Amino acid sequence: MEKDKEKYRQARVKAAAASTSQLANEAVVTLVLNMEPYQFREIEHEFVKDLSALMGHEPSAIKILAVRSGCTETDIRIPIDGTDLIEILKSRGKNWPEDVLEFLTKYKVMPDPEAPNVIISRKNPKRSLTWLHLSDVHFEAPTSGTKKNYWSQDKVKESFIKQLPGILTKADLKPDFVFFTGDIASSGKKEEYDIANEFLSKLRHALPKRNDTRILLVPGNHDVDRDVVKRYPREEDFAKSFLKTNDSVFQYLHSPQHEPDRQRMLERQQNFFDFSLRCKPYGQPDLNHKYFFTSIFTHQDVKIGVAGLNSAWRASSDKDRYNLVLGVPQFDTAVRDLENTDLKLLLMHHPPDSDWFITPDMLYQRSNIEKFDFILRGHEHDPYSEMSPFKGKKQYFRISAGALYSSDFAKSFNAVKLDFDTGVGKVFFWRLSENLYKWIKDLEVTSEEEEVFFLSKSLRSRVRRRASSKKAGDSLPPA
Repeated sequence: MEKDKEKYRQARVKAAAASTSQLANEAVVTLVLNMEPYQFREIEHEFVKDLSALMGHEPSAIKILAVRSGCTETDIRIPIDGTDLIEILKSRGKNWPEDVLEFLTKYKVMPDPEAPNVIISRKNPKRSLTWLHLSDVHFEAPTSGTKKNYWSQDKVKESFIKQLPGILTKADLKPDFVFFTGDIASSGKKEEYDIANEFLSKLRHALPKRNDTRILLVPGNHDVDRDVVKRYPREEDFAKSFLKTNDSVFQYLHSPQHEPDRQRMLERQQNFFDFSLRCKPYGQPDLNHKYFFTSIFTHQDVKIGVAGLNSAWRASSDKDRYNLVLGVPQFDTAVRDLENTDLKLLLMHHPPDSDWFITPDMLYQRSNIEKFDFILRGHEHDPYSEMSPFKGKKQYFRISAGALYSSDFAKSFNAVKLDFDTGVGKVFFWRLSENLYKWIKDLEVTSEEEEVFFLSKSLRSRVRRRASSKKAGDSLPPA
């Protein structure tokens, strides 16, 4: 009993000392409470007040980051020196001082070996990855597109490039990658990609790491030249009638008899393919699978696999919904190529496993999408992020960038920073205030400075295994 009380006293002194210091480090911890989330929300303010009293902090030093079901699993950001107290609470010992036991009983704190351990949030982690996510800019030239947005786009482009360095500095972000998830052009015309090329050159110059930042792109439906689609009406009608099952997609993409149809089908994206080749100096990989790419990078001893999939190869008109095809062969190739990577990223334009695709293709995506850790997409111009857990399967994250330029939607973009050492990720959202032409934090997406989340257990395990192998000098499996 006295030993437990002394351990608690030392932990409390340690936490109290942190309240008067200027520590940059914080910790993210998880507690599981035997109550429903709605019950916790009713007492959340009181919970924070009581927890801060135990730690000897002001309530403002503690922040509830997330509340999930499964009893109530809550992620809490606290000063780093309060972590010993959290471990005491999670241990559910019977000989703790009275105020600790009272807290445990009042909030029904449960021991939970499955809950993430204490995760330290360092300002400058040793192993991290940061990316900038852009989408749907719909570049027009004076002689292309709708010929109405070119002039206002110019103003938006100028404000974005000019303000981006300050935005990234303020958020302490130095992107290693820029991911552009489609609709670079407005109508898939060559002159639009000339403007896009000029934009990417200025963008790279505005990034903190400049030439060390890789820019990766995938096509969207606006990267299809519809004039080419109209040139081959027979091929388009045949594809619509034939591509109804996964088996027919296999035949279409592999059978020699369909080679002429495939060639004419892909012509609609030829200007994008040419632009992709022009972007190699920015870091764009070769289209090693003709109309899509898979690529592997090693970054700070973490093997990163990126699948740049083409969800728009069947896009043709304003009636694409229910008619698009990603294709089992494209999806399976990406999974196979990235099998031995630590972090698996999927870039595509359209929302995966959605009704934009024919039903068999949509269902196949839905059954296999969790083989990737992050799915980054565009198309619907709605910025958001979500963790998607399926029972008995791995967790993965979906993140939509919104539209960097649209005349009908808010102009937006986001960034993500992953700390591999602690297992914490952060998503940052910005939008354009058109009254000021100033890019500001998008408080309509998240009310916080950034959205904090835990990396999945599977991803953390892969990264730890890689680090252990590296430290032990083991040979790693080939990519």
